[in-house]
Amino acid sequence: MRNPFIVRDSKIDERIIHDTINSRWVEDVVPARSNEIEYLKPSLQRKRFWYFAGGFIFILLFFLGRSAQLQIINGSEFQAAAEANRLRILRLRAPRGAIVDRNGIDLTKNIPHFQVLLTPSDLPTDAALKMSEVEKIAAILSLSLDELTLLLDSKEPDSAPRLIKDGLTPEEAFPVILASQDLPGLAIETIATRFYPFGASFAHLLGYLGKIDEQEKKYYLENGYSLNDIVGKSGLEKTFENILHGKDGKQYTEVDASGRRRSTKFSEEASQGSTLTLSIDAPLQIKTTESLQQTLNNFKKTRGAAIVLNPQSGEILALVSLPSFDNNIFTLGKDIGPVLNELNTNPNQPLFPRATAGTYPSGSIIKPAIAAAALQEGIITPLTTILSVGGIRIGEWFFPDWKSGGHGPVSVTRAIAESVNTFFYAIGGGWATQKGLGINRLAEYLRKFGFGKSVGIELAGEADGFVPNTEWKERIKNEPWYIGDTYHLSIGQGDFLVTPLQIARMTAYFASNGKWTKPHLSLSLCHPSQREGSRDSLACGLRMTETGPGISPQHIQTVRRGMREAVLYGSARSLLALPIDSAGKTGTAQWSNSKSPHAWFMGWAPFNNPQIAVTVLIEEGEEGSRTAVAAAKEIIRAWYENKSNISSIINK
Repeated sequence: MRNPFIVRDSKIDERIIHDTINSRWVEDVVPARSNEIEYLKPSLQRKRFWYFAGGFIFILLFFLGRSAQLQIINGSEFQAAAEANRLRILRLRAPRGAIVDRNGIDLTKNIPHFQVLLTPSDLPTDAALKMSEVEKIAAILSLSLDELTLLLDSKEPDSAPRLIKDGLTPEEAFPVILASQDLPGLAIETIATRFYPFGASFAHLLGYLGKIDEQEKKYYLENGYSLNDIVGKSGLEKTFENILHGKDGKQYTEVDASGRRRSTKFSEEASQGSTLTLSIDAPLQIKTTESLQQTLNNFKKTRGAAIVLNPQSGEILALVSLPSFDNNIFTLGKDIGPVLNELNTNPNQPLFPRATAGTYPSGSIIKPAIAAAALQEGIITPLTTILSVGGIRIGEWFFPDWKSGGHGPVSVTRAIAESVNTFFYAIGGGWATQKGLGINRLAEYLRKFGFGKSVGIELAGEADGFVPNTEWKERIKNEPWYIGDTYHLSIGQGDFLVTPLQIARMTAYFASNGKWTKPHLSLSLCHPSQREGSRDSLACGLRMTETGPGISPQHIQTVRRGMREAVLYGSARSLLALPIDSAGKTGTAQWSNSKSPHAWFMGWAPFNNPQIAVTVLIEEGEEGSRTAVAAAKEIIRAWYENKSNISSIINK
């Protein structure tokens, strides 16, 4: 059959027929307007095309924008992340700064040792492979699998290195270094153990180092430390931690996909901490320790403190608390548990820094300050005499002299020299026709002499002491202030408490003819590459802001004469055996009805050109004129004999 849609021998183009058919169909469906024919199909095709093209362009622009963000905007960030997967950063510990005495003698040494770190995130993710690696590491370090697992278990992120072994010698570290090349996450660091060559003689001064504990964690992390760092825990090591610590360096090591180290790319060198120079004279510190210990042994006592300082400047030359301890026991890698337990349970408290943190009734060594206050207030003159008949009776209460029958008529200088209680009862609280300072002025002058508040030395834990007054007694004890309370305060008894350091400051005041200095331990800081530092570089508050007691020079001279007479014929006359003139005052401080009193001495030498001021306390030492002055005599002798030969004590 012939196809009806084919026109034989026709010259008509098939496209015309096609268009005509389309036109007719459209015309039948959509009525024409204004004799015009509308064509729908081409219009629909054009819209679809632009929809498709617009979507394609949008998608293209999105990917182009994302690519630009990755490569241009965040390029460095992602590059760093990629580098982090290829590089490992090993911290290079900065050597801790040295601490030296005023003569340049090293009081600390850094002895290198090794510690092993393991980063959990570098271990294989496959459980079996991970266990295999952990077993290898445990075997190399001679640890049980349980021990190593416990060390790895931490609240810290897996990217934080764990300290798994410390205190390795070079011989112990060598096989670990070799193994670490093929064990991912294992690293070994060289750090220094702090060694204290003079041990117990400087323990309370220097302190010791230890690991960062939970209470310290936040502070140190915020200041750029690692939890594996060793920091100052007490003494000057703690006070000057931020300058002794130094600045750590970094070593960048390339690792493969398994976390194994392949090569070291580059390093940032560590910078050693600054050198701290102390006012301490190491030979004198050692002799002071020996002299005090020998005195304790001679009198069968166990606890005491001694301070030697330059009265002209406030520089502390020696600071001793006994008993002491060897701060080398806190060296890392040692099991300090049993030793620390023994120290903490020792009834003599060897960890306690008595020289700065101990508080005691002063006894009679406060009498020079009371005399100075009475002279300054016009209560007495250098010629005033008061009759001592063995004590003062007020109603049913009797306030005795130490000498039965009394001392007879005494002046202020003789009252200081012989420590006459009656004289100080009278000028403190008043008696018969003699007016007294009264509690308010007594308390005021004691505070002017620095009692009742800390001195501000560069050691933590310094005590304030205590100056009682009427308001305190009424509020705390619910009792009125009696005349007997004033009498007790006038001779350094009752509730009045002082530290040996506060007494040392008062001693320096009288020795220096009225210079009110601040006792301090630090002289200078300098970079290890420098020979000397600047005395002004320390922010230790060495510049005085207090005015001091404000005693007139002539009254200070009167007190000084009284303290010189104490050596010439009074309670400190055993110092006459020294080859140098000196002055001093002894004290015997009652504190318990069942225990012996504390023994005190304060003094200086030479008398007319003071170069050292000495303060000694012996707990339960009985009479200061026997025990405390005996220690002071040996300290002054050691200073005099060795002041020009600093090496004789250190090298013996």
